[in-house]
Amino acid sequence: MALVVAALAGGVAVAAPGPYPLIGVSAVVVTALGALFLDALGGLVLGIGIAAAVVLGRRLTDQWTPESFPTSLVLVISLMALGWLVGMVAAALHGRRGEESDDDGAVVPAYGSLGLLTAEVATARLEDEVARARGHHRPLAVVVIAVSLTDDDLDRTARTAAHRAVARLVETLLRDTDVPFALGPDELGAILPETDAASAWEVVGPVLDAATRAAFTVRQTDERHNLVECAELSAGLAVMSDRLTDAGALLEAARRAARIEQTGAHSSGSVPPGRVT
Repeated sequence: MALVVAALAGGVAVAAPGPYPLIGVSAVVVTALGALFLDALGGLVLGIGIAAAVVLGRRLTDQWTPESFPTSLVLVISLMALGWLVGMVAAALHGRRGEESDDDGAVVPAYGSLGLLTAEVATARLEDEVARARGHHRPLAVVVIAVSLTDDDLDRTARTAAHRAVARLVETLLRDTDVPFALGPDELGAILPETDAASAWEVVGPVLDAATRAAFTVRQTDERHNLVECAELSAGLAVMSDRLTDAGALLEAARRAARIEQTGAHSSGSVPPGRVT
């Protein structure tokens, strides 16, 4: 329908006398392209605005005559309809793309609705926080939480849901000043400004504690799982010091600490499956 209306509006515009074919066709193109970035209502408003501009242009010249009124009316209606229809198409495409992105298993901001920074953005933000901490002589900590799924029976959809459950805990239980990020679906973390080691564990503790009680639902199969029964979490902490003076070193130290905790839990045999360490 959008294509048909676009063709109709273009045909009406071309039929106008004088220089108006170019103006009319330009109005059609601008309406169609602009509505691609809007929804149906936004496209309708855009179409009305451009139609009003076209009518105003004709009224200010000698082209606004009784003979041209039918053509102008069809063009105005076509522009409004075109904006509305293209806006509907654009909204549907954006919604479908969002669903596909939601199903691909990623756990970063591009990872759906989660407020987590990507690794690249988090590193840049950490560099800013390091400079700020140095300048004001304030503490700074970085925590990384490694997620290890222990239930081999979980399919891809369930594993994604489990990772998202942990990501939401990290996102919602930290302080407002903390900056959560995701290095991958199984490696999450946060920048903790003005936080020393003791305070950092007080911040991370509630997240790990909540994981022991958290559950997640697999929408496709309507199954509900307890996170503690199918995943282990290991937290690693790094605090800025004379040795750890840049963002990359802090982040890598926290990741290494999390991996050591995770490896130690598996190798010692003292941490059963599902235990949060």
